[in-house]
Amino acid sequence: DVIGEIEYFAEDGGGKVASFIKSEQETDGGSVSDGALTFGTCTYGSSGASERMRITNAGVVGIGTAAPANSTLDVAGRGRFLQDASATTGAVILRESSGGVGGHIQFVNNANDAQRGYIGSNSDGDLLFGAVGK
Repeated sequence: DVIGEIEYFAEDGGGKVASFIKSEQETDGGSVSDGALTFGTCTYGSSGASERMRITNAGVVGIGTAAPANSTLDVAGRGRFLQDASATTGAVILRESSGGVGGHIQFVNNANDAQRGYIGSNSDGDLLFGAVGK
């Protein structure tokens, strides 16, 4: 349920919502209700704005999905990371976890329930590559 919203209308006289920010009530299936923020924009030729980004009650950010997975950031679609010209470090940093496991990139199947391969590192600084099922 929408509990508050800001809508911006196109100036074409058609009354079309060009973009919005909404506060929505999320429920956990019980009596507890939590809030989420959604952001929408309108593409050229469409009839109105559609949701493009959501911040859930748990602080999970979903871009391109209305139901982000249990990750801090869930992007549905292609992504791009650019390094600032004034930056002195890499554009993407994968930090070692508290358990001593090096940062890694996983390649998983479409259902996100089976790993296909990875690129990672260990505590000695070795770069590791792995494939599953080969």
